[in-house]
Amino acid sequence: MLISRISTALAVTATLACGLQAQTGSQCLQTFNPFASNNGGSVGGVVYMDIDTKGNNIDGTDFLVNTGIGAGTTIGLDLYLTPTTYIGSEQNPAAWTYAGSGTGTAANQDEPSLISGGFCIPAGNWGMALVAQGFGHRYTSGSSAVGPNYTWSNPDIALTLGTAQNIPFSSTPFSPRLANIIFCYNKVAVAPSCASVASLGQSCGGNASGYAGYELFDSVSPIDITGYQLTFDASAGTYSVTNGAVNPIVAPTASALNIGAGDDTVIEVFGLAPYATAFGPQSAIWICSNGYAFTTASGRGDFSASVGEFLAEGPRVAPLWEDYNPAASGGVYVEYDAVDPTLLHVTWLQVPEFGASTYNDIQLSIAANGDMEVKYGAGNTVSTGLVGITSGNGTANPGALDISSLATATSIGGGFSPNMDMATTDRPVLGTTVSSTVTGIPGSTVTAYMGFSYVPNAAPGFDLTGVGAPGCYLLGDTSEVLPFPVTGSTETVSLPIPTDVTLGGNTIYTQAIAIAPGMNQLGVVLSNGLAWTLGEN
Repeated sequence: MLISRISTALAVTATLACGLQAQTGSQCLQTFNPFASNNGGSVGGVVYMDIDTKGNNIDGTDFLVNTGIGAGTTIGLDLYLTPTTYIGSEQNPAAWTYAGSGTGTAANQDEPSLISGGFCIPAGNWGMALVAQGFGHRYTSGSSAVGPNYTWSNPDIALTLGTAQNIPFSSTPFSPRLANIIFCYNKVAVAPSCASVASLGQSCGGNASGYAGYELFDSVSPIDITGYQLTFDASAGTYSVTNGAVNPIVAPTASALNIGAGDDTVIEVFGLAPYATAFGPQSAIWICSNGYAFTTASGRGDFSASVGEFLAEGPRVAPLWEDYNPAASGGVYVEYDAVDPTLLHVTWLQVPEFGASTYNDIQLSIAANGDMEVKYGAGNTVSTGLVGITSGNGTANPGALDISSLATATSIGGGFSPNMDMATTDRPVLGTTVSSTVTGIPGSTVTAYMGFSYVPNAAPGFDLTGVGAPGCYLLGDTSEVLPFPVTGSTETVSLPIPTDVTLGGNTIYTQAIAIAPGMNQLGVVLSNGLAWTLGEN
């Protein structure tokens, strides 16, 4: 049995990769020679192009890219593929399949930065997305001087460029943007089976007992926090808030995403690097033009700040909820920090109150661990509004804070625990060991398992609400289970993949299972699932 051969594998003795098959030797195709950038994107951005393999099976070994961040920085690159062409799929994350990663060290701008890894591309026509990790792509804005189709080719492959995006698979595409790259590869005689992994379904087990901290400013008690910096600290399992001397707002760059917020609008920005919330990791944020953001898919564009709505509606952070109109002036921008690419900035820049002509600057910054920071421009003119953070959904009113007096960290009440989640940065290449990280394991867990299934249940999975585990979905029949030890809330589960070419192309489905009394009536918590498609590369 497929799963038996995997779960009983005790050692890795060889790696059978595309590059070990009969090949014609390493080749490279360069777009611009020399690199000639005149533009660039945000840290964590993406460049798109199409590849025609001209009937060849391609084992990719290296990309050389133009980073523009200075020599010596450790960088990475993730490759995603979509059939035929990238055109039309730039804002559709579901259209893309992860096809490999690599790491390297940045060189100076307009010099090739080598990123080595495993990138598997079967024969055919594909759209390619090159997602930057720790840098922003430098590229060349399109010009008829390089040809109307922006195609570079050799006898083996052809690359047609291209488009860029500041937030992968989400933000507004810029075109034409021609990536400065060199792609080095091997042709292989046998079509490779490309290993891939995809996340399925949803996790469960998290809970939030209800938290809220806020201050409502009005004509009687006008805003007295201009020039302050507020920090919402999630690290202790409950939010706390303090204030302090303000750091300058990080000004959006020319390549920042302007979400196009109009008057009283809520815009979803998706495809983000996951950040922690009380309700589990989120890879999207729902931003309102009126100075607040929801951290789950709920809420509306409301111009009238009120405590009742703040507590009753969805989970929300309100840097300064007021009636703004970015359609009249300014804008709302989203961008990752150039120094810390895990830090996401949402900036209401030069936005006026509705009907006014004076402007306000507000910034919300969100770290991957869920910490949030709020900063205000010194020249803001708005005098009323609501500032705070809440789990919403009917949270009880804890009473207002006096934020300007919070010189030390102050808990705003309500504890929370995250869902049990599973993720990986590995692909199940034959002859390697893949690791999954399980987070949010309940403290009451007595036994934990990795469950394996041949065929998944129909989405979203088998609902366990009726047997005492609300919000938990079993993604497959878990025909085999592998126990793993639990010593804390986070564990890494490693699995050796046999070197057996007959396994290539098979898919198995895994899901972490915790036996945790007290978490629900059933005493069982489930993670999301991972679909592992085994491959030679």
